[in-house]
Amino acid sequence: TGVPKPNVYVSDEKGKLVKGKSEIVELDVETIRYSLEIPNVQPEDSGRYTITADNGVGRPARHEFDVEVELPESRPKFKQVPRDVTMVAGDDHVIVAVITGVPKPNVTVTDENGDLVPGEGQIEEVDDETVRFSLSIPDIQPEDTGRYTITASNGVGSPATHEFDIEVQSAPQFTQVPPDVTMATGEDHVITAVITGVPKPNVYVTSRGKRVGDGQIEAVDGETVRYSLNLPDLQNSGRYKVIADNGVGSPISHTFDIQVFAPTVEPAKLDTAIAIIEPLPAEIYITKGEDVDLSVRIKGTLNSEDELKVTLFNSLRGLDTDLSKHLVWGISPDPVSANNEYDVDATLPYPYSLNDGNMRLHLANELGGDDTETILFIEEMGKKDPPYFDPAPEDIKTYPRDKIMLETRVRGSRPVKIDWFVTKPGTGSPAPINENSDKYEVISTAV
Repeated sequence: TGVPKPNVYVSDEKGKLVKGKSEIVELDVETIRYSLEIPNVQPEDSGRYTITADNGVGRPARHEFDVEVELPESRPKFKQVPRDVTMVAGDDHVIVAVITGVPKPNVTVTDENGDLVPGEGQIEEVDDETVRFSLSIPDIQPEDTGRYTITASNGVGSPATHEFDIEVQSAPQFTQVPPDVTMATGEDHVITAVITGVPKPNVYVTSRGKRVGDGQIEAVDGETVRYSLNLPDLQNSGRYKVIADNGVGSPISHTFDIQVFAPTVEPAKLDTAIAIIEPLPAEIYITKGEDVDLSVRIKGTLNSEDELKVTLFNSLRGLDTDLSKHLVWGISPDPVSANNEYDVDATLPYPYSLNDGNMRLHLANELGGDDTETILFIEEMGKKDPPYFDPAPEDIKTYPRDKIMLETRVRGSRPVKIDWFVTKPGTGSPAPINENSDKYEVISTAV
């Protein structure tokens, strides 16, 4: 209302006149009806507006009002979907999608098992009906390889879904390498290596720059393979290199040596005749009624005890008496000895018809034998005889600061007193050794 009729216009919150088709209809002499048509209104037209009426009389009349433009509901649609990607292990990956829909959709990502992918997705508003979704997967690993599904839903119509693939590759790495080996000529050898990598690596062996053989590759798990190469009848030493490459990063290699040697062939041991290496003592003294110990040590080839022939003769006044059938003997160790040396434990049980005199022990195999002689002295029981050594101490070679044992056995019909003497070089006269000496220990045992 107003006289004269007012001029009317509409401005936005920035003070700019709103464009459109306006119309003024006179209702009476002081009243008009004003209308402004804004075509194809959009959400961006939402805001606070001011209508002003001015006829030059007093202050203009003003009124503020709000216009809110709401979009119609719409089901989600992808404007940009996550792409299939191939990644390198350890990289960070971001899943990105752009989706339209009113109201704004809720977005999730699941793996091929239907489980939600860990992480907090970010939604960024692009406009009133469009959002940008992102989900970060840090430090991606081969086990993250698979098919994923992104789902957007807002309760209007069916959810929008899209499947995409993530493949994670890793450079090859050795978890087991072929060791250096030493082997005999003509032996077979299998080169073995275990390698991880996605995709599965190509593995081969070279020597002197040339590829060696065709190896076998066996899958251990999704990212591990076992490589083996058989090298039969090796004849020569060489340096080898195993190489693995799957196109991710640089190829890897490991160098190792195979040493081939000719086995040492020991010459065949020739059979040898029996030789006595520890003979009988020159004299043996027994008391009548005692057994005679005729043990010796021999060397020669024996495959069994039966191959050893043992003969014993007792000579008296130029006549030999064969006592072999009375001799009790055995050998140790059991044939065949590593060095063909044996101890012959021989005992002649005492027959009362045995006389003093020369005794000859003969030992032989089929290749020949050896003799050892001794003089047997038989004392009558109870007879008073002067003492004699049985045996006497032998010469000893030793080294400074070594400890040695000097032993002797003395026979006699009465208890015998034994005295030891030592003659040091340059002194000329023997010095007695007694039990009080701080350097010597004297032990006497009656037998």
